[in-house]
Amino acid sequence: MKKVKFLDGLRGGAAFIVVIAHYLQVFYPTVFNGNIESIHTKNNLELIFYKTSLNLFFNANFSVCIFFVLSGYVLSIKFFKYNDKQIIISGMLKRYLRLAIPVLAVLTLSYVMWKCNIFYFGDVSSITKTDIMNRYLIKYDYIDILKQALFQIFIFDIETYNAVLWTMKYEFIGSFIIFFILIPFSHCKHKKVLSITLILIFLNSYYLGFILGCLLAYISTNKKIKIKKIILKILLLISLFFGSYPYYQGSNSIYYIISMKFGGINNFILFHTLGGALLVFVIINCKTLQNIFSSKIMVFLGKISFSLYLVHFLFINSLGSYIFIKAFNYFNYHISFLISFIITFLFSMVIAYIFNAIIDKPSIYLSNKFSEFILDKFKTKKVHFLKFNNGGICKKK
Repeated sequence: MKKVKFLDGLRGGAAFIVVIAHYLQVFYPTVFNGNIESIHTKNNLELIFYKTSLNLFFNANFSVCIFFVLSGYVLSIKFFKYNDKQIIISGMLKRYLRLAIPVLAVLTLSYVMWKCNIFYFGDVSSITKTDIMNRYLIKYDYIDILKQALFQIFIFDIETYNAVLWTMKYEFIGSFIIFFILIPFSHCKHKKVLSITLILIFLNSYYLGFILGCLLAYISTNKKIKIKKIILKILLLISLFFGSYPYYQGSNSIYYIISMKFGGINNFILFHTLGGALLVFVIINCKTLQNIFSSKIMVFLGKISFSLYLVHFLFINSLGSYIFIKAFNYFNYHISFLISFIITFLFSMVIAYIFNAIIDKPSIYLSNKFSEFILDKFKTKKVHFLKFNNGGICKKK
């Protein structure tokens, strides 16, 4: 199946928001935590962003939930379209290498940067008053990096030199959850009951995004649904409201109405996931939004989105922090931030483009070749086995 441009564009837009979010989390932390001690703007402007839906423009967790929904959708739709079990087997064989190669590369890069002592996060955090943990105080040997990259990061919740890698565990395990439920789901006569059961099982985790993405893929390939434009507009507004659910809930926030706890459910995860699923649903049913996310700039961002996601955090805490500290000697806080942001963002884009060309694309190629090799070997053995049986050796007397 060919890539769907607007889905790539949506992924690119989500990656861009994650980048913006991490810049703000370092330099304007109040927009995330509501802490008046770390305000850097006049008239408490950061609190306005914190308490309102304006945080949608830098809500990284919402963007991550969109990633998870898209993963569930993309991993499922080809199977629902062709109903071929080999698609699932191929997906399983490819998934580890597809993720592990880029992760190993970016963790190796982070280790080299750490050894070169070019992370200035500790220095800049005393100025910005961010509450992000200084992970560069942790000492890892390269053998630790290898362990992290090759298996720990896909199974456990661990701290690395690159904070964004916490999502790899969900991408890996979530993918296999989808692979394992596709065949039972496709043959189940009571799909609504099974769907509700799966939603309830994963209701309180990020894996819900994969389940909802899978259900959206099934609906888009098996059900013809005509939705009025006004309904799509309402669903879009709901998705954006859910998606802008804040990181730290304030009692006087406009989200108070949906902040009540029910049975220990994590509203932060739940509403971002529901918002992501609704947004994907609206986009796959709305030509106008599809055209927007199919624009050249969005598709380009989508092309390098995974690479940009992987590398940007390292450069915020190295080059970005260094430039800010130097600029702050001559300019005010906001000008220093803008100088740092513009230079570091452009640099991150260039590195992401290179990373995509020399790491990400080859990882896709190698994972595909590995899958083809294993499947060809399996087919060869199967043919030999059938020939062996047809030769009469195993026939009953």
